[in-house]
Amino acid sequence: MSYYIYMVRCEDGSHYTGITTDPRRRMREHVLRLTPGAKYTKSHRVIALDALWSAQTRSEACRLEAAVKRLRAEQKRSLIAQPDRLHDFLGARIDASRYTPEPLLSHHELPAAQHCSKTPAAQCAAGLDRFWIYHRSSYHAWSSQPSHQAQ
Repeated sequence: MSYYIYMVRCEDGSHYTGITTDPRRRMREHVLRLTPGAKYTKSHRVIALDALWSAQTRSEACRLEAAVKRLRAEQKRSLIAQPDRLHDFLGARIDASRYTPEPLLSHHELPAAQHCSKTPAAQCAAGLDRFWIYHRSSYHAWSSQPSHQAQ
């Protein structure tokens, strides 16, 4: 099982970093503020998925999550702009070769809005539409490259 480390941008410009085994489900939980969800993103509306990496183990994912959370805001913005350069930002704190930048999710990769069981359909659709309007404006050159996961 792969684990994913992600960074989302909130409406106030702050970033939240977390780990998950299912990025599509987790983004849906953040954007629609579903339970379970992070306490931080319940009060800071998520507007974009800015970065996504994969790791082979939960332990590796937790190490990267902790290291990214310790970065200053400007370092996080630089890392988002160059997600394949973890070693430049985290140096000896982690083995950057253990993490793979992943393509950002497309609009079609989220579950359909009508399947939001805990949220009225109109509110659910509006939340996803708002998210993807912001998401499409956050282009990364590597987002269209295929994933390089170990077999």
